[in-house]
Amino acid sequence: MSFQIKHRNAFTLIESVVVIGIVASMLLLTMIVSQGVSRRSPRVEQTFWHTFNSNWQEAEYASKYRVRHTFIDFYARKVVFRTFKGEGEKFQVIKYPKTITFLGLAKKGENKPQDVPQKPNSKDPLLIVHIYADSHADPQTLLFRSQLKNGNRKLTVQMGWGLYRLEKY
Repeated sequence: MSFQIKHRNAFTLIESVVVIGIVASMLLLTMIVSQGVSRRSPRVEQTFWHTFNSNWQEAEYASKYRVRHTFIDFYARKVVFRTFKGEGEKFQVIKYPKTITFLGLAKKGENKPQDVPQKPNSKDPLLIVHIYADSHADPQTLLFRSQLKNGNRKLTVQMGWGLYRLEKY
C-alpha cells in the first residue's frame, strides 16, 4: 500500500488559525504596552512634584533652623537646589519629566508667562528663587506646562516662611 502526498497550493484551516492567533496576540501585546506607557506618565509627574516638595521642605528647614541660604535655580530641563553650608554648597538636581516644560514667571494677575526667551542649552538659569537665611522668599508665580490632560501647574512662592502653593490652572 503506498501513500501519495498531494501538493497543495493553499494553507490548511489549522495553519490559518495559527497565523491569525499569532497576529492577534502581537496586536494585543502592543495595545497593552501602549496603555501602560500612557498610565505611567502621570506617575512620573507625581514623582517629580513629590521630589520637588521634599527638596523645598529641606531648603525651608535649612533656612529656618540652620540659618542657611538656599537658591532654587530653574533651568529649561531641570531644577537645582543649592544650599550653602559652611564653606561649601549642597546641590540637589531634579530633571523635569519629558511631559513638563518650565514656562517662567507669570504676568501679574494672569496665567500667562512673561516674555522671557527660553534658552534650553544655556548654562545660566532662567529663574532663581532665593530662600533667605531668615526663611522668607520673594513672592513670585512660576508656570509649568504639562502635556497631560489638565496638568498645567502654577507654583506661587509666598513671602512668609518660604512657603509655596502648587495648583492646577
